Amino acid sequence: MNYRAMESAYCSGDECLSDCSDHGHTLGTMKENTKTEEFDVEVAIIGNGPAAIFLSMLLSGYIPYFSGKHPDPLLTSKLNENPNQSLLEQDFQYLSEGLEGRSKNPVALLFDTLFHPNADLGEDNLSTLRWTKDESAACSHIVIGTEQPGGQWHIMEKSILTLSLDSWLELPMYTFKEWKKMKGKSIIDERLSTPFFPKKHYADKIRAAAGDAAEYYIAYVEKMGLKSNFMNGMLVHHVEKSKVKSTPPVTTKNTLHSHEEESHKDFNNTDSCVDKGVVCPTFNGCSQWKIKAKRVKPEVYKTQVQVDSTSENVVIKARNLVLACGLGAPSKLGVPGEDLPYVMDFLQFQERIEHIKSLRQPVAVIGAGMSGADTALLCLENNIPLYHIFKQTADDDNLMVVNLTPGMYQEYHYLARLMKGKQKSSIYTPFSQHQVKAFHDNGRCVLLNLKDSTTVEINVCGVIVMVGYEADLNFLPEDIKKLLPLDPKKPVHNKRNTLDVDMYSFRSDAFPTLYALGPLTGDNFVRFVFGSALGTAQSILKMAPACPRKKRSQSINLQ
Repeated sequence: MNYRAMESAYCSGDECLSDCSDHGHTLGTMKENTKTEEFDVEVAIIGNGPAAIFLSMLLSGYIPYFSGKHPDPLLTSKLNENPNQSLLEQDFQYLSEGLEGRSKNPVALLFDTLFHPNADLGEDNLSTLRWTKDESAACSHIVIGTEQPGGQWHIMEKSILTLSLDSWLELPMYTFKEWKKMKGKSIIDERLSTPFFPKKHYADKIRAAAGDAAEYYIAYVEKMGLKSNFMNGMLVHHVEKSKVKSTPPVTTKNTLHSHEEESHKDFNNTDSCVDKGVVCPTFNGCSQWKIKAKRVKPEVYKTQVQVDSTSENVVIKARNLVLACGLGAPSKLGVPGEDLPYVMDFLQFQERIEHIKSLRQPVAVIGAGMSGADTALLCLENNIPLYHIFKQTADDDNLMVVNLTPGMYQEYHYLARLMKGKQKSSIYTPFSQHQVKAFHDNGRCVLLNLKDSTTVEINVCGVIVMVGYEADLNFLPEDIKKLLPLDPKKPVHNKRNTLDVDMYSFRSDAFPTLYALGPLTGDNFVRFVFGSALGTAQSILKMAPACPRKKRSQSINLQ
């Protein structure tokens, strides 16, 4: 990977991290005769899903501008007050006032309405953003992930259809339709015909297969010239804060922001700059993040990441750390017997599905969220008998599966009818308002009826626990990890306990040079995770003073 081509945002004399005109040092040097590579960058991003990809795009010099017209006249008026300013220079709080939608974050709603105008009204309008590229506005960064670009999309069952339309999964300037055309794929996909999902096409509203989404994200990184910033197949196993000593930087105005931040004025007061969270790696005593990673074996489906002991170690030093690792750790029930070998998560189920099919015995699926619904549907498609166990009533309005429209989501509508008992299947048995009390040997499960506190036993060949996911932040030291969530005593969860970050900059309240994206901040759907990347990019680019460049490239207009 050509990390040497990336420029640092700082020039710092003897410890210069850039190939700048004043010094001959190069970014990303490898220690000779060792297995360890060391890199020094402005931003390290842990996780390489859609939000991380978009942040990489923004940090690579791609700059969004308002095109001049939006269906919302008030938003149009606000944006046209400063027509020559990029979106990254605008006041997100002011622009997002009054916006409503399916996300609770104002920046997510702002970007979504600009990128997908009136999407929630069923309209398929063009983006109201235009893009330019200015390489002099780029910020050195590395994106680290265990999978290929796209992250967890690569470990999903490839045939599962997304809830989102394919246009809601795409990133700017390269559409899903363009990618399909390039791949020779039909714009309207042929789906498997099942009793509950007959073939039916929606020419203007197409849902993507998870496998296609995964391929699209790889292609996007290649298409947009971001590949050299990505370090794939690497597992971050340790993060720490360190100190650096150097000389004060040369200060200039930021290429994206004509105004100087108040916190940058007192460059001699290092305590002040740390307290205010200023990104100032070249000051004596300022904090820096140190990330250690190791290559992992390239397995598509894995129940546990296996470290390849023969491959290189990587050490990355960064002024800013961005957590974009999502929620990858399956939640546990916390009941006796959960560690028995027949109790699985979804990835383990995928690995064993052919064996389970051959047994012709029932499984139990625990949970009725969308992950639980997808697992139940996968069982039905493979003719695997199942007991579907969930705490809620089958008509609970909080269950997304019962609220999806039948026209677009036929398979989920079919499952919702099965859950409610309005439709019958010889291989599906619902246990609404039940929870697991204990697992025993030989596949015996004890269920508790939440209505009358009675118990019932079922016998299965396997149990798939699908009760949500939690963040796996075990690479962080405990003294850092415990200060990140809203409630330090509970696991990080995208709904119940997100990371405590500013809603506009996505910067941690506890650590001013640490940011979080996507599900860690409460947004699970791809179309809304881009807002966290936008807010993070604005904050990082605003806080970091620009350094002298070897060459300032001319801004290129990209429609």
